[in-house]
Amino acid sequence: MIHITLKDARTAMWDAVKLKGKQYVYTNPKSYSPAPNCYCVYMETEEVPSCIVGHVLKSLGVDGAWLLRNFCGILGIAKRAEREGEFTIDKDALKFLYVAQVAQDSGAPWGSAYTTADMVSIYKSES
Repeated sequence: MIHITLKDARTAMWDAVKLKGKQYVYTNPKSYSPAPNCYCVYMETEEVPSCIVGHVLKSLGVDGAWLLRNFCGILGIAKRAEREGEFTIDKDALKFLYVAQVAQDSGAPWGSAYTTADMVSIYKSES
């Protein structure tokens, strides 16, 4: 089973930011919710990631088909992933991905989403 640390999440997200560009602004390509109050689209296809968290999880080895079936936010899928043996994630990494996802979904460019999540993770780790 894959285990995701804060270092893993930070590195994979920075790689995604470099790939798309710091000023890249994500728009949900489906523009609809597959379930009430769920707007996450991690993957376009089993091989093509969509949102910033989808890029991170896919690059860390999470199965694209599994991500296509699980779309209700990183906090919701983290527990399901552990139950189903897909991946486990450190608490700090989960916070990092959650903050980046919220920033992205609020319209922040990916560079800003990364920086915001990084500042929160540094602050939380030092307190």
